[in-house]
Amino acid sequence: MGQLFFVSISMLIIAVNAASDQSLQSKLAGKIDYVVAADGSGDYKTVQEAINAVADDNPSRKVIFIKSGAYNEKIVVPYKKTNLTIVGENVDKTIITHNDASKETIAMNGFTSYTFRPDADDFTAMNLTIRNTATNAQAVALHTNGDRQVFLHCRIRGFQDTYLTNLRTRVYFKDCFIEGAVDFIYGWGINLLDSCQIHVIREKGYMTAAATSKNYRFGFVFRNCKLTNSSAVSSYYLGRPWFPYAKTVFF
Repeated sequence: MGQLFFVSISMLIIAVNAASDQSLQSKLAGKIDYVVAADGSGDYKTVQEAINAVADDNPSRKVIFIKSGAYNEKIVVPYKKTNLTIVGENVDKTIITHNDASKETIAMNGFTSYTFRPDADDFTAMNLTIRNTATNAQAVALHTNGDRQVFLHCRIRGFQDTYLTNLRTRVYFKDCFIEGAVDFIYGWGINLLDSCQIHVIREKGYMTAAATSKNYRFGFVFRNCKLTNSSAVSSYYLGRPWFPYAKTVFF
């Protein structure tokens, strides 16, 4: 499959969203390996069950299709579940959600509060919402912890620390929406955010808090992105350095 697979699915998503009478699932017939549906009409009722069913060290790409619904789960894609793609039926109605926050327990912190943490290399997510509804402390919605990961037409929603990227990770976002209040795009990895909307929901909030490695030429790179804010916000900051070699570029 490869890049042509991503391009073809992206075009299908755009076409189906523009014409609601068409079914994305039917358009992807023959490409889907597992279907997740909370009502029991698929192969699995939870996203984690479907991920667990995928064989380790996949030589070819596997596709999980998630039907519309709210999936209240705390999800990990184990590092051996490589070459995996997850596609949502509807970006606004296919929602992976949780509400962990850093101060809930002693063990809970910015690294463990995630809703969704893909550890595997060559992971792709398309056309779904990932959110953390907690607003009382650090509360990560998405924690990318693998290399060569791709997010296409996704919504990443949270309050503080919405998106965390780890060391040794290269992540590409295309046509995504990322929302938060403070330090909500942060971490050590190399990230290209292409044609995305970055939305601030708190006055004087910080979009980014990069902790780029000394040995990396790039950290967070925003290309052709749209920066927006809620009506209650009159000013905000593009970012602040978390560690000494932080690199953040908007162009």
